[in-house]
Amino acid sequence: MNVAQIFYSAFILVPPLLVAVVLHEVAHGFVAEQCGDPTARDADRINLNPRVHIHPIFTLLVPLILLVMSNFKFTFGAARPVPVNPAFFKRPQRGMLLVALAGPITNFILAVICFVTIEFAVAWNEYFYLPRFVWMIIFQWCQYGLIFNVLLGIFNLIPIPPLDGGRVLMGIVPPKAAYYLTRIEPYGFLILILFIAAGGAEFILKPIDQELFGYLRNRVFLFRLDSYTMGSW
Repeated sequence: MNVAQIFYSAFILVPPLLVAVVLHEVAHGFVAEQCGDPTARDADRINLNPRVHIHPIFTLLVPLILLVMSNFKFTFGAARPVPVNPAFFKRPQRGMLLVALAGPITNFILAVICFVTIEFAVAWNEYFYLPRFVWMIIFQWCQYGLIFNVLLGIFNLIPIPPLDGGRVLMGIVPPKAAYYLTRIEPYGFLILILFIAAGGAEFILKPIDQELFGYLRNRVFLFRLDSYTMGSW
């Protein structure tokens, strides 16, 4: 892969990833504010500027490593978590449930938008006058946008604190059980690493990933992208 292809791959991969992770975190902060918690607003986290959401490991290091390991054909990452203080909520358990759901739901909405745009591009691109390379960029952004948002949304719903799924679980179980879940949250990152190392995340995400890539290969063929794009799949 030459330098031009590396830059093009970064141009195609980075924008949809940033949109997925930034809007995920902004949604958490926005819903928290609607429930009465000003913490995210005070920390300037209800902000579409990617800079305020950057995490040195999950937003920079991990995506870079994955880019290199995949020969600049795929990457993934996450943003710095938005601060939330449930003490501001009238009903803390319900408030945390809504805040936790906001991120994954936002990702699924973005995935639907990408899916609709892909179908529109396949069916109607010949009837709208745009240069071919513009259609290709839109199509490829939406391809990766669909993948990133589906995988990010589902991964975050795994019920392990501090993932969103862990907080959703805290919001639906009885208060006593929720209290015990909060006690294990400080160890959640270690539990999550062990879960991933044991193949748990792959077991959940791989079938979904395969279905997405199967669908996208078909759409790439119908859209008749160039051989470099086809090869990246």
